Amino acid sequence: EFITQWGSEGTADGQLRFPHALSISNSGDVYVADEGNNRMQEFSPTGGFVAAWGSEGLGSGQFSSPSGVAVSPNGSVYAVDKDNGRLEVFTQPPGSLTYDISFGSPGKEAGQLAEPWGIATGPNGDAYVVDEQNSRVEEFSTAGEYIGQWGSTGTGNGQFKLPHGVAVAPNGNVYVTEEAGRVQEFSASGTFITTWGSEGTGNGQFKCPHGIAVTPSGKNVYVADECNNRVQEFNEKGEYTRQWGSPGSGNGQFNSPAGVAVAPSGNVYVADAANNRIQEFNEKGEYIRQWGSPGIGNGQFSNPRSLTVDAWGNVYVSDTNNNRVQEFTAEGTYITQWGSTGTESGQFKSPRGIAVTAIGDVYIVDSQNDRVQEWRR
Repeated sequence: EFITQWGSEGTADGQLRFPHALSISNSGDVYVADEGNNRMQEFSPTGGFVAAWGSEGLGSGQFSSPSGVAVSPNGSVYAVDKDNGRLEVFTQPPGSLTYDISFGSPGKEAGQLAEPWGIATGPNGDAYVVDEQNSRVEEFSTAGEYIGQWGSTGTGNGQFKLPHGVAVAPNGNVYVTEEAGRVQEFSASGTFITTWGSEGTGNGQFKCPHGIAVTPSGKNVYVADECNNRVQEFNEKGEYTRQWGSPGSGNGQFNSPAGVAVAPSGNVYVADAANNRIQEFNEKGEYIRQWGSPGIGNGQFSNPRSLTVDAWGNVYVSDTNNNRVQEFTAEGTYITQWGSTGTESGQFKSPRGIAVTAIGDVYIVDSQNDRVQEWRR
């Protein structure tokens, strides 16, 4: 039974000339070898244009009649560059990051912020920001324009007591963690759906839960249960599934796990803040690897509080006390960094939440400056 189609003949974004092969990533995005245009194109699962890269030539990232494409579980893209007789591998989203805008200012009015913490992007690219001291969630467009908000101070359904983390499921539903020891789920417009958890150390209970992440399928939710030094997993109904972690500095142990993120491969990354490292686990919580140590050098950390993973599998970390963001490959190899201490554009005072869009744009919550800063591809 026919479902949908996209594309037409041409050279513009989303148009094709002799498309020769395609591959689908774990997140559902579709990569097409656009042979006649000597480029690769990426589309959303519904056919929306995401990105294009490549041109005719012999240089790195150029093509001569690309005839095949495949996406690995970690998000790397392999392209068959037929007439150049080679295979090219891409682990970075096309284009470099450049500072674009900031939004938010100190205060409690619509669009203002008071010690914002977490951030997540929805399917349409809108940003949801946890405005901790104002006990609310605010929604902004990709241009930083205020859209709406929900929440007030309290312990009832839809109210918050020190909200911290936020994640958005593939269906647009929004999950928020609270210091009070629970997770609340809302629709994309902020309508309360359900809540689970209470303060404690038992299965499904929390002590200062912070980071939260949803798998690409939307079937599982991971919570960084910071003061219990563990990660807990739940199904989409909020039912407890499993946990891993214990206090310590060994492999798979934690000292204040503050952030959690899920890669396109399904692997889980945890910002082990007080151990100044990132740990990677498979979807069952089995330890894979780690990287990082205390310090200010490349790949070192001082209290990393949050992290996110892009569609290519690269990992971005809010290196909070060093007032910078660092980017790594899926295996933990250092790529680049940006940021310094201050209040100017591109500077930070205690960066916390971090989120990346489907096309690789990055949002960072600049907490003590009461704003969100955005870098675009």
